[in-house]
Order: sequence, then C-alpha cells, then structure tokens
Amino acid sequence: MFNLDHIAGFILHFSHDVIIIPLLILGYIWLNPKIFFHAICLILLSMITNFVLKQIFQIPLPEGHINQETYAFPSGHMQSAIVLYGWLVIKYRNIIFQFALCGLLTAIAMSLVHFNYHNYTDIVGAVFFAVLLISIYQILLLKKAKILKWLTLIFGTILILYISIIYVIPKHLYMAYYVLVGIVLSEALFDNSQIIIENNFKDKICIKLLATIFCLIAALASHEVLSPKPFIMGLFPAPEASANKSFIANLFPGYDSSSGKSFITLPIYISQLRWFLTAFAVPLSYFMGYHIWDNVKGKGFFKQDNDK
Repeated sequence: MFNLDHIAGFILHFSHDVIIIPLLILGYIWLNPKIFFHAICLILLSMITNFVLKQIFQIPLPEGHINQETYAFPSGHMQSAIVLYGWLVIKYRNIIFQFALCGLLTAIAMSLVHFNYHNYTDIVGAVFFAVLLISIYQILLLKKAKILKWLTLIFGTILILYISIIYVIPKHLYMAYYVLVGIVLSEALFDNSQIIIENNFKDKICIKLLATIFCLIAALASHEVLSPKPFIMGLFPAPEASANKSFIANLFPGYDSSSGKSFITLPIYISQLRWFLTAFAVPLSYFMGYHIWDNVKGKGFFKQDNDK
C-alpha cells in the first residue's frame, strides 16, 4: 500500500532532473521548439539566481536535513518547478492543462514541507522570485525578442563570474551554465522555430524521430567521453616521488596511483562540458532531422506510385 511518503516522494520527482531534463528535451523536439527553448533558458537562470539568493539570505535548512552544506531560502526545487511549469501554464491556454499544472505545483510545495526539506517561508520566497523572473523574462521577450537569448547568456555569465569570485562554483551550476551556453549558441546557429510549418503530419513525426535519435546518440556519446569516471593514464608510470604525485594531483583532481597505474578524474569544469555538448545537440539534432528527411524525400525515396 502507498502511504503519504510514497505519494510525496513520487510528486517530488517532477521537480528533479530525472523528469525535468527529458521533459525539456522532448518538449523542444516534439512539441514546440520556441516555447521550450525559453523554458530551458528560464530554468537555467532560475538555478543560477537561486544560488545567489541563498548566499545573500543565508537562512539555514531545517535541522536534520540531509544536506546542510547549502541554505533554505528560497527553495531551489520549488523555484525551478514554478519557473518551468508556470511558463507552460502561460504559453498553453488549455484550462484543464493549466489546472493540472497548478495542482502539481501545489503538491510539490506540500511534499517539500511534508519531508521537512523546506518550510512555507522558503516556498513563498520561491514563488515570489520565480514569478518575478518569469515576469521580467516575458517583458523582455515582448520588447527585445531578437536579442533576448544573448541578454540571457550575458546575464548568466555575469552571475557565474560573480559566483566564481565570491564563492565556489558548485557542480550543478557548472551544468546550468554550460547548458545555457550550449543551447543559446546552437539555437542562434540553427533557428528551428519555423522549421516544421510547411510539413505534413507524417513529415513531422519522421523529423522528430530522427531528431530524437540524433540527440540521444549525442548525449550518450558526450557523457561517455566526458564522464567523471577515472581514466587510466598508461603513458605515465605511477611516480614514487611525492612532488610528482602532488603535481599530477593538482593538475587532475582525484589522482590515485595506489594500484601501480596512474588514474585521473577529469576536473569538474571539464567533465561538466558534457552538458554543453548535450544542450548544443538539441537544436542541432532537430535541424539535422529536418534536412536529412527533406533530402531523402527530395530524392524520391518515399514518392507514391500514382500510375498504378
């Protein structure tokens, strides 16, 4: 039997990357590239600004929280959830869909409080800053649509530089910033907002299937190559001199030679580049899917035989 903990735990998945990342990628490819591009930018800005806000207010998490290395106010998961689902509520004018997402956001808030991850003050703060971020973004979208992607990237870069000077950039912000850079650059190069207007239903499905396959391959390849697992450096024998070990350890954090071989773990600022490649692959995959399908059809491979 499911108890309240099971239900709340399930609901919280909708504020975690296990749901959000596939939703954003598939939403871009299968639903609406324009809406979901802005959704991606918004949630990345939310992640970066939330870290800065936490450092400004420095309100501790509830006693007994599993992660005492960060702060509580405003709730990061709640802020990201409101930014994402709130944006979709604004852009999709279906009353049932809107009520469903509002209900989901309410359930996420109650689940965070249920597990004592946050209190209602943290939730209210997240709501305020999320609504503020969406409002500013929407105003800029109406007035500065052509340069909004670059304004977003510039603002994100300024915040990351500020964080790197004052604090230490955490792992999830490397991911957020690299995704922001990747998606903005790729969207600027491959503008997919109008690419499917001329295609019929069959064409749309085939284009999106191709794009999904390309994107999945690119994501798996980049994560495999740049994953944080140790690499065996066969060219370097395990040094006995402490000075040499110290040099390599500083160059590649996670160095270990206890087994007689040299192992390194890629530094976080390099390993997290896999998120840049994954993000860059999303608009690129859609662009490739469209042009490959268009090329195949142009060669007559899928023409119907009307002479029969």
